[in-house]
Amino acid sequence: MAAQVCLHWRDHGIDHPTFWKNIEATSPTAGALDMLAARLGQSCGRPFSLTIDIEAPLRPTAENRLMQLITAIMPTVQKLDIRLNAFCMISLWPVLNWDAPELTTFSLRLYNPDRIMARVPVNWCIFDSLPGKLREVTLEDVILPDPIDDFPAFSQLHKLTIIHPPATVTNFPARFLEICRNLHTLVLRSGRLTFEEQWSTAALEGLSRLTWLVIDLDPLARDEFVARMPLMKHIPSIVMLPPPDIDAAYNFLVGVGSPFNVGLIFKCPNEFCVIVEDDRSGYIRVFIEFIDLYERGPDANDEVNILLENDEFPKQVESLSVSLCLWDLLVPYMSYYAGLAKLVISLATPDPFSVHRLDGKPLAFVALEVLVIEALDAHYAVVRPGDVIHFVDQVLQASHCRKLELRRVLLHWQEDAAPLYKRFDHNYRISQGSKTTNAGIYLYRLPQRKARDPRRFAALEGPCHSERLLLRIATRLAGKDDMRVCE
Repeated sequence: MAAQVCLHWRDHGIDHPTFWKNIEATSPTAGALDMLAARLGQSCGRPFSLTIDIEAPLRPTAENRLMQLITAIMPTVQKLDIRLNAFCMISLWPVLNWDAPELTTFSLRLYNPDRIMARVPVNWCIFDSLPGKLREVTLEDVILPDPIDDFPAFSQLHKLTIIHPPATVTNFPARFLEICRNLHTLVLRSGRLTFEEQWSTAALEGLSRLTWLVIDLDPLARDEFVARMPLMKHIPSIVMLPPPDIDAAYNFLVGVGSPFNVGLIFKCPNEFCVIVEDDRSGYIRVFIEFIDLYERGPDANDEVNILLENDEFPKQVESLSVSLCLWDLLVPYMSYYAGLAKLVISLATPDPFSVHRLDGKPLAFVALEVLVIEALDAHYAVVRPGDVIHFVDQVLQASHCRKLELRRVLLHWQEDAAPLYKRFDHNYRISQGSKTTNAGIYLYRLPQRKARDPRRFAALEGPCHSERLLLRIATRLAGKDDMRVCE
């Protein structure tokens, strides 16, 4: 819009990063391709991101023009996300064989009716067999060679995601564990995984180097995965949907031992996570649960997670973390955990200056000693002191709870915080934001602003040693990259 005002503004407009830094193409029309060419040309050799998402088959002229544009930017593109109809595959493979020395993230999806994958595999010599700066690859509905070749361009990967249709039977890509010596995150989505009878030493070494393994399979295939997957106890973090078999579900917890930290954490509108963490090693196992199943209530839900039905398991639990937005939904399922001494309430903070209302269905925590209220991401959350007192005394019915920790949580400036200090034991001091290490509750006051500025708050923050459980999952499980994507 600014570029249309005058020539001077045009020069500034087309050189602004908004125009050339993050480019997206969703239409194959001549005008759209002309605009794509202009934006690509304006990058002038600077690193940029390109997303091409065109599901419909392309006309030959549009396909040729698009392939020429992709070829031209291969030396400078930094992030490349290509989602095209599978009919483009024959012309796309030669283009992807060009060297891409600046490429760090690559994603490829081939659209096809009913997700029937094309039978021509991706070339092993992709990107001219040169790894360059490539660290993250996602392949969706793309056939791999069988057996898998060397793929030299993938040798320095840190994260690999392979997604196949639900009805597909896929060999576990053990070969990539041999090729990718720096691989620490592996995400696999398919119908069923098959395994080699004998794993090579290099593949087992690669498996032991993983820090995250995310699996999404059909129900019966999950039982088989747990039974046949080697070295599960050596992988720090594993994520999957619950196996139907109870024994398989408990076997999935191999590698984590008591005392446990348990988390019931919101992921997306359709799903939440049941997280079990070893309090000593920090290893975690994550079950993905569907929210709609838990809307029925315990009596009508025959797929309740085993950890919410076992009355013996909570005796080995050190703390329970619950997303506030899930509280009302999960109250009927948390009765066995009401005897815990420590409860963590997690606040999502899409708007760092919105006020969270602490309320919910009552559930008596008869032995509660410590209540922690914590913002899950990097932002601060805002609460009212009166709501905190109401939540402890009325919702949790824990009048005996005298210790409160607020982490990355601000108190709304318009409400008096004195009743909060009176309600809980504390040892606080006024500070301008410097960290403290004393035990108890600390008072922080932000610099004064205009009276109408909604950002003026008094902040109450706890000790800097926050729960490993929430801190570790905040960036890894809140997004779609490492987890099952909501349909």
